[in-house]
Amino acid sequence: VNMKGLLIKDWCMLMKHCRFHLLIICVFLLAAIVSGEMFFLFYPCVLAGMFTTTLLAYDEQSKWIQYSATFPYKRSQIVGAKYLLGFILIGITLLLTTGANIIFQMRNGGVDISLLTVTLSTTMLLGFAMPAISLPFMFKLGVQKGRTAYFITIGVIFGGIALASLSLKEGNIPVSVAETLNTVLSQAQYILFPLTVIIVLLLYVLSYVIAAKLYEKKEL
Repeated sequence: VNMKGLLIKDWCMLMKHCRFHLLIICVFLLAAIVSGEMFFLFYPCVLAGMFTTTLLAYDEQSKWIQYSATFPYKRSQIVGAKYLLGFILIGITLLLTTGANIIFQMRNGGVDISLLTVTLSTTMLLGFAMPAISLPFMFKLGVQKGRTAYFITIGVIFGGIALASLSLKEGNIPVSVAETLNTVLSQAQYILFPLTVIIVLLLYVLSYVIAAKLYEKKEL
């Protein structure tokens, strides 16, 4: 059994419940073309990344989670449909934000490939991070508890980053380690985009595998 029916169902739900969010994305894209502000480029991808968790919340609220057990779908396919739709929506949004960024740069003297690469890599990470981290929690614990676990995880991650940055700034990291980090960071600009693509794909696929395994064991 293919996942076409699941994707159509989620698309109909998206058109019914998330039309205002789609309008917001369009408004932000126009604002990005006019102003070039990074926020107007980043937020649409973050919003697109939230669509799958929003749809999962509607599934849970309408009791579709339990109803889906009567269909000839494997649980891995039900999980996969959410991940596939998320990938498509975020991918389309990335293309639109990149186009908006190119248009703005062309209106202001020419395209800066370095800036374009950094912006695209950042928006890609922002777009895929939320579903990749939150969906396994939500498929296992439910949407409300999953959101709580997600925010705790994000807090721990950013807390660790903040501590590492503070240690680096205060010189608490050994000189050899600091020099290695500086070398890596200075060279990263040349491989930033392909490295980001690899990291994002690995993170997203790993997230799907974990979510599918957790959902298989969940009692509906």
